[in-house]
Amino acid sequence: MVKPHQLYMLVCLQITSPRSPKCVSSNNPNLRKGLYISLVRSKLTYCSQLWRPRLMKDIIRLENVQRQASKFMLSDFSSNYTARLISLHILPLMYWLELQDIMFLIKCLKDPPDNIEITSHISFASSATRASSTQFQSFLYCTPLLL
Repeated sequence: MVKPHQLYMLVCLQITSPRSPKCVSSNNPNLRKGLYISLVRSKLTYCSQLWRPRLMKDIIRLENVQRQASKFMLSDFSSNYTARLISLHILPLMYWLELQDIMFLIKCLKDPPDNIEITSHISFASSATRASSTQFQSFLYCTPLLL
């Protein structure tokens, strides 16, 4: 049975293939990775600053799309998720969404929009919060997404 991300990528291969109007399946991981990043992940993360899920169950559901796509990109159904992401040089989707949030914040601080006073909506801690950051880091390393 063809999974939705496989069908989507095969249709994209059909569109981008200059040789044949027929659907062509390519075993090139770089081509599959490029198609995944440009066509699938871009849809999963579009405007993620507005709709990004906060519940772990929703994040895991999104991460499962990338988990299945990484198997498809490498044609490797036996190695673990972390090894596949390392070989593809892709961040886990949860980290990618965090990075998108940070880049959005930096962009708003560097070039603030005219209609919103961004500094009135954010605050920075002036005291050391080492204990809370240590708990957060240990949470990130124990998430089931990278197992």
